[in-house]
Amino acid sequence: MKIKNWVLPLVVFAAFWGVIGFSMATGTWQTKQTNDDVTVMSSEDLKGWMTLEDLSVYTKVTPYEVIKVLGIPETTAHNKKLKDIAAELGVETDDLKKRLDQFFIGSGNGQPAKEEATSEGPAAPTAATDGGVEHSEEAYGTEKAIKGSMNLLQVEKTTGVPVTFICEKVGLPIDVDRNVPMRDLTQIYNFEVSEVREAVAIYKK
Repeated sequence: MKIKNWVLPLVVFAAFWGVIGFSMATGTWQTKQTNDDVTVMSSEDLKGWMTLEDLSVYTKVTPYEVIKVLGIPETTAHNKKLKDIAAELGVETDDLKKRLDQFFIGSGNGQPAKEEATSEGPAAPTAATDGGVEHSEEAYGTEKAIKGSMNLLQVEKTTGVPVTFICEKVGLPIDVDRNVPMRDLTQIYNFEVSEVREAVAIYKK
């Protein structure tokens, strides 16, 4: 029996989509990586294809807290991918992943490491750290403790100088994101970290 020319392609087409349909129905068909494919123990394990919602799952904080630490607009969609956010900011994906380190370091469960309280009260600043930024005992509380890796809230905590005063002296908008490292802010607002140190020194006089 002779098979018509159009029958064979039709059979192949039906078989192809039949296999795909069966795979999707049974859950064995995957078109992209999913959260089940990765194990996240540190920020280095995070992937560029992960959305803010995915990052929220692995850091065990809300998407809004992830947005705050990344230093991006609060209106950013929670289904936006990390690599797309990095592209918009003009930075590497790894740079954004490093900003999420605080949710992994020393915690073992995705929560930020907490300082241990003692009956003697808070420890005196020696080689102290504020949000992972080290300061020598001599520099702590002065403009010398200010580093580009610090954000404005860390500067305020370390020196006691209000962020509003710093913004006024440096010429930063009052609503500037206070969680973004200053080395990143310098690229956006065209100022030097040394200007922040000068502002602190003026306030301390």
